[in-house]
Amino acid sequence: MKAALISTLLLGLATLAAAQETKPLLPGDKAPDLKVAKYYQGEKIAKFEKGKVYVVEFWATWCGPCIDAIPHLNELSKKYKGKAEFVGVNVWDDEDGRETRIQDFIKKMGDKMSYRVAVDNDELHMTKNWMAQSYSQGIPTAFIVNQEGQIAWIGHPMEIDEPLENVINKKHDLEAARKAQEASVQDAMQQQKIMADIEEAQRLYTSGKKDEAIAILDKIAKESESMGGEAKSAKLKLFAKDDEPKAKSLLEEMSKGEFGDQANVAFFSIENATEEEGNRALAVYASDVLLKI
Repeated sequence: MKAALISTLLLGLATLAAAQETKPLLPGDKAPDLKVAKYYQGEKIAKFEKGKVYVVEFWATWCGPCIDAIPHLNELSKKYKGKAEFVGVNVWDDEDGRETRIQDFIKKMGDKMSYRVAVDNDELHMTKNWMAQSYSQGIPTAFIVNQEGQIAWIGHPMEIDEPLENVINKKHDLEAARKAQEASVQDAMQQQKIMADIEEAQRLYTSGKKDEAIAILDKIAKESESMGGEAKSAKLKLFAKDDEPKAKSLLEEMSKGEFGDQANVAFFSIENATEEEGNRALAVYASDVLLKI
């Protein structure tokens, strides 16, 4: 689970590079084209037709929150049949065996996933022009396209009910949605910068500038509420490679911290116990300090 979450975050942050040179995609902007590799069920949407509302949702077969949200979206697709068109676009699934995996997933979901299902194309058009361009870093993420072909709302599909109803009834506050998304984009951009700083700290550490690297990570851990845990985890992994006493001290400190720190200690233990080059001794130590809580 930890690996999947980190992979998703890193994929999201990596694709944000495509959006850096252009304006972010926000509510009020024209919706990008809907270009996918294929549809697994449902009729193809050639283009967004004026006067129609669309819900474009991004998901993956391995994504637990996506799986939880799909039945809810399905109920909404039934509730608003004839008033809104739904399509779930698969992204970030491993290409190896993806075809069969998606087909089996749809079959397993049965009548809980009866709306259109598609998959991103080889050029990652949907990932780059929808997800990355809007600075959406995780899935599931849903977009509402209004009757004018504009992005009306971007967010988690479990929070889509009210905005979707308002869009369909032409009561949606587009300006408020835009301001809210602008704030979200600013947060995402800040996280992207911090992630770059963490990567730079890792590079400095491995090049021998350890004090400078640790100073950067400590500053992030102290000042960033959203990325502080990532900084501590990065620091822990660096210590695990060449300074076990410091790694043990940090494990003890994190085990006495907030739930997020304790969870990262657990993830660290699992990773080092299962990965080929993991530090088995530290994996056991991490497990032991958690048992003392």
